[in-house]
Amino acid sequence: MLNAAVLFAAPGQESPTLKPGLDPNQVAPGTIGFVVTFILVVAVVLLILDHTRRQRRMKNRFDYAMAREAEERRAREEGSAGAAAPSGEAADAEDRGGPEGEAGEAPRDPSDR
Repeated sequence: MLNAAVLFAAPGQESPTLKPGLDPNQVAPGTIGFVVTFILVVAVVLLILDHTRRQRRMKNRFDYAMAREAEERRAREEGSAGAAAPSGEAADAEDRGGPEGEAGEAPRDPSDR
């Protein structure tokens, strides 16, 4: 919108000219200016890519930690909601990996100890 206002405000003016005695090559950035600008652009692009990669890695680690924490919380809740702690012979059989061990767990071989 500002560009349109500038164009309509001065329709008959020519583009600005250099001061007398200046050569356009003296005020142009030249090859060195282009090289420096190009290096800066490449550095900024590499920094952006690195930042994006690090942010993605942090997000994945956070998601994994949250899922692990929820799983541990669920396991604690299931453990506290389960049967009362076994005592006596049942506890010994459970320690040996006997038939009264956890469901789905294969009995352990006593010689593994």
